[in-house]
Amino acid sequence: FENVTNLIDISNSLTQNKNQTSLFKYDSNDYIKNLKNYNEWNMTTKLKYEFEVIGYYLSSHPLSLYSKQVLNLLEIKSYEQVLNENKFIRGKIAGSVLDIKERTSKDGNKYAFVAVSDSTQHFELTIFGDTLRSYSNLLEAGNTLLFDIDLSSNKDRGERLIIRKIQSLREYILGKNFEHCIYLDSIKDLELIKNYIVEKKSNNDKIYISIKKNNLNVKLSLPDQLSISDFNEMDDILSSKNIIKTTNIIN
Repeated sequence: FENVTNLIDISNSLTQNKNQTSLFKYDSNDYIKNLKNYNEWNMTTKLKYEFEVIGYYLSSHPLSLYSKQVLNLLEIKSYEQVLNENKFIRGKIAGSVLDIKERTSKDGNKYAFVAVSDSTQHFELTIFGDTLRSYSNLLEAGNTLLFDIDLSSNKDRGERLIIRKIQSLREYILGKNFEHCIYLDSIKDLELIKNYIVEKKSNNDKIYISIKKNNLNVKLSLPDQLSISDFNEMDDILSSKNIIKTTNIIN
């Protein structure tokens, strides 16, 4: 991101040199030397800038930073789960805000349509009057939020998901403590997860690793400052290898 301007200059210079006859030879490596070295961003920062620059998430989705097991424990549903639940009336749903379109009714009351995305699709929520005023500070494009919603049915308008309450998903989950235990068949399986173990300043995850050795399970407790960088990606890898991971709330 910090090198974007330099990269544009390099591209323009190379194009210009190709279109002109130069008395001096040029080496593209000379341009590369002008690029600055930076540490790779963590996934949260990377996704933030992707959304700011191109308007959507390229590397992953912000919800991938949260374990599906954690979301299930907290009864936070995906949009797909809401659609497939025949008796859904109210509940919690999480997603990242894409856009907010405010409207005013004939009676002069304000309401808004909130475009939201989760890891699989886009959907729309509706928010009215006092609720809109109460949570307008949270309703910004790029924020990943937790919505308490009601299902509203109307013959003329069909079904709509109405927002009752909004919270920061991150702050809500940080208010809970979780215990994750990964059951590995051998020490070699550590290779599958080592790149996902990262240090986090704000951390509410306690990670345990159980490894089979000489027909015994050896349970290791990782330092408290360590957590998982991308729960869903790691869970997919573990699932493909039939490796079990359990998650529990510990407060």
